[in-house]
Amino acid sequence: MLTYYRGTNYSWGNAEITMLDGSYEHIETVTTGDDVGTDRADFHDMTITDRDTMLLGSYYPTPTDLSAVGGPEDGWVLDGRIQEVDIATGEVVFEWSAADQVPAEHTFQEIASDDDGVGTEGVPFDWFHLNSITEDTDGNLVLSARNTHSVYTTARLAPWRTCRSRRTAPSSSAGCRSRTSPSSRRTAS
Repeated sequence: MLTYYRGTNYSWGNAEITMLDGSYEHIETVTTGDDVGTDRADFHDMTITDRDTMLLGSYYPTPTDLSAVGGPEDGWVLDGRIQEVDIATGEVVFEWSAADQVPAEHTFQEIASDDDGVGTEGVPFDWFHLNSITEDTDGNLVLSARNTHSVYTTARLAPWRTCRSRRTAPSSSAGCRSRTSPSSRRTAS
């Protein structure tokens, strides 16, 4: 099977994933849904599961208090979302939101004083930057985020992260492991 991304891209994408068989014949086109909307799949990564679903990443503009990172209280972020989508029906069967799980102050990305409009609705702050999504052998999600310098593992309800602490010098090998709040969204199975 061959998959490819078809859509626009910046440092993230808005598109759909097309699946082709060994003869390059179209099998299916898969994209995001529910409140994220359609055609918002990102190009960084996707995973086809044994359940005939696809794990898709998406960047979704979301209002967030950014005062802890030097931004506005009524700020906006690009929320790293993961959706598990049934390939045959397009139904979203699971969704995970970085903004619901990971505090903005975990970012290593800075809002500089000369960043014109960053953190507003027109220019949401890319505090998380979802890069990869997969599953471990128990079906837990494993994802990485560039701007928090972290790898997260979630049992779909209570994520854990392994990372380099913001208070740790870059040359240090010290890390952190902490549990975040269990408020992932789960839709009907």
